[in-house]
Amino acid sequence: MSQSPDSRHSHATDVQRLGWALGITGTFMVLEVVGGWLSGSLALLADAGHMLTDTAALALALGAALVARRPSEAHRPHGHHRAQVLAAFVNAVALLGVVAWILWEAVERLREPRAVAGGTMLGIALLGLVANLAVLRVLREEHDANINVAAARLHVLGDLLGSIGASIAAVVILTTGWTPIDPILSVVVALLIVRSAWALLLKSTRILAEPGPEQPELRNTLYRKMKRGRRQLTPGRMLVYRIAVVVAWQLIRFFWATCRIHSRPGFERAQAAVRESKSLIPVYWHQHLLFGARALLDLRDDGLKVGFLISASVDGTAPALLVQRVGGHVIRGSSTHTGARALRDYYETVVKQHVSPAITPDGPRGPAHEFKPGAVMLAQLTGKPILPISIAASHTWRFRTWDQFELPLPFSRVVIAYGEPVRTPRGLDAESLARMQAEMGRKLEELQAEARAALSRE
Repeated sequence: MSQSPDSRHSHATDVQRLGWALGITGTFMVLEVVGGWLSGSLALLADAGHMLTDTAALALALGAALVARRPSEAHRPHGHHRAQVLAAFVNAVALLGVVAWILWEAVERLREPRAVAGGTMLGIALLGLVANLAVLRVLREEHDANINVAAARLHVLGDLLGSIGASIAAVVILTTGWTPIDPILSVVVALLIVRSAWALLLKSTRILAEPGPEQPELRNTLYRKMKRGRRQLTPGRMLVYRIAVVVAWQLIRFFWATCRIHSRPGFERAQAAVRESKSLIPVYWHQHLLFGARALLDLRDDGLKVGFLISASVDGTAPALLVQRVGGHVIRGSSTHTGARALRDYYETVVKQHVSPAITPDGPRGPAHEFKPGAVMLAQLTGKPILPISIAASHTWRFRTWDQFELPLPFSRVVIAYGEPVRTPRGLDAESLARMQAEMGRKLEELQAEARAALSRE
């Protein structure tokens, strides 16, 4: 959806003001930490923790303003929002840890009062007062049309009170020498942090636990039956899944980014097959899941709609969210339990919706490198070609799992080999089907050898 010139100008203005406010607040937060450490003032350290909540609120508001300037992404329109909410959740948890430390330290200082440099404390507190006034000036009320800016200004107002309190405590210490005012004030500021952090934690948890308007899933008929009466997808479980998916996606991106694609033999042939057939049946061994998925996603520009078969159980929710995050299509079902009914349902998925379901023919539980009949039967039913894919890396970590899963180490050279597309004749009897399975298994092994040979060539 396009944006009007006035809307774009408004977003640009918000970004500039939030950027200035974030810079001022973040810089002074660091200054308060240093000043609190040098002066021995717990109140200043507590106020720095409160300014951390302001910095987080401003950063989230700035992120929202930046996202608002971007055109929507069709395959994951809510991904940026989810990332911001997760950042808010982590920030809230960290702040509660800071509060626990402040309260513990305050109790210790009330038991054994410590010397506080009142002059240094007063100077830093007054500078904090000026900094908060400057931020309030930047986030002045006439710009309240942006709810993120208005919320950020409320955070800064709370921190302004903390700076005033720290200034008063410094004056008390300078005039009377009564240092317990410092930990007492730090407890008051800690309670302000708890209020903000707890509200942030509840709000972010509620949003993360919501199912959300995710991409529609492709579900076979057995999926609807399996969904009844099984374990429920509770908000708590959804929250855990969403956090796990973000962590997993960042790890995947790390390995994809740090490994260098050395060569892609057969890539042009695969591109031509995608353009000609619109959909096909990609196959690779289970141990090559990480870069096998990358091999298919690299064909999206040629029109490939990649589908991944995900368990119909509640435990399949996290993998489904991960598939949606990378831009793939989720096919809910089970290669173990759906059988012929799944093949019938996948016919419409492959032929009419042109989704190419990625298949690991030795999955989901092995034996390793044993080509099972599912891919051949699906190719026979749909008339679509099977596209063999194999991966080789210069340095890998091989897990002691049934499939001997291979994880290319960072900065390794990786070869992604695409084999010749294979069409399966219709009307195969059981003996011919077994021969076809064996042939496809040999083709994958030969392609593996080709990928390793390409890796050794400079």
